[in-house]
Amino acid sequence: MTDVIEEQPTLELQIERLKASVSYWEDRYRHEAERHIEDIKTIGERLIAEADQRGWCEDYDVMVDDLNTKRNIDLPLRNHQYEVNVSFTVHMNVTVEAQSPEDAQSMANDMVEYELNHLDYCFDFSCDDNWEFEEP
Repeated sequence: MTDVIEEQPTLELQIERLKASVSYWEDRYRHEAERHIEDIKTIGERLIAEADQRGWCEDYDVMVDDLNTKRNIDLPLRNHQYEVNVSFTVHMNVTVEAQSPEDAQSMANDMVEYELNHLDYCFDFSCDDNWEFEEP
């Protein structure tokens, strides 16, 4: 009877196997962590919807603020509407037909003032192909 001698893997082969195993577990951990974060987000969105539906918005905000100070992954906060004051300056060229530069300036001022008084405060920033932005 002949004894079969089992050959041991080389050190390099053992290292490669260990690297592959570590890589597998790192990828699995990363995937599970991403799933956990998505689950927390989904739970939070459902809680927000429920709080909105039941009129528990303030209670939800207080509870989530408290919970988020004690957790590694925050539950999502509710969005709130805010009215803010935004200032901006617009420089534009207006083409008018007039008999003098002074009349043209007056007509342009009147046109712009009229348009500003009739804005519905909803701006559409889409532009045609001829629109150009110039840095001041």
